[in-house]
Amino acid sequence: MEITAQTAHGFQLAEFRDHCNIAWTENDPALQRSLDAGVSLWEQATNWFVRNTTVSIAVKPGMAVPFGPAPVLTSMTKYQDGVSLGAVNSEWFLANVWGGREFCLTSTGSWSSAYEYLASVTVAGDVRPDVKVAVFDLGNHMFTDREGVAPVTMHSIPLSLRTLIANYQLGGL
Repeated sequence: MEITAQTAHGFQLAEFRDHCNIAWTENDPALQRSLDAGVSLWEQATNWFVRNTTVSIAVKPGMAVPFGPAPVLTSMTKYQDGVSLGAVNSEWFLANVWGGREFCLTSTGSWSSAYEYLASVTVAGDVRPDVKVAVFDLGNHMFTDREGVAPVTMHSIPLSLRTLIANYQLGGL
């Protein structure tokens, strides 16, 4: 799976600062880095994108779409030995299945293990309230524990945040 296009995230530093209960602006560069890292960590841990994203992925029939929300199949290309044999868009579709979407062949589509099928899939991104809290909590954790060596005790990620991540990782939401 490779991200081929992605917009900037829409989270605002002022809102993140408020979430972290930080009134001053002296640490804004570190806060922005931590917020950006929180977004990146959320997307990597869950494959739930919070911004418009296009992904290229090699697929087989029946394979679950390993990311979300609401993926849209934009193209499917057939390859043999790394050489494109052209688009086969009309032979594939995304089916709604329990807990997500999966790649399926149409009744006229064909699949052979002699070929590689590369899908381009786009998601619009979604920021549900629980996702926003999780991204902000991850960013806050990164900000609070940003020192490689610290004279204070580092803390593990809270159970509430680990639960949110686990729910999205399992495709339950």
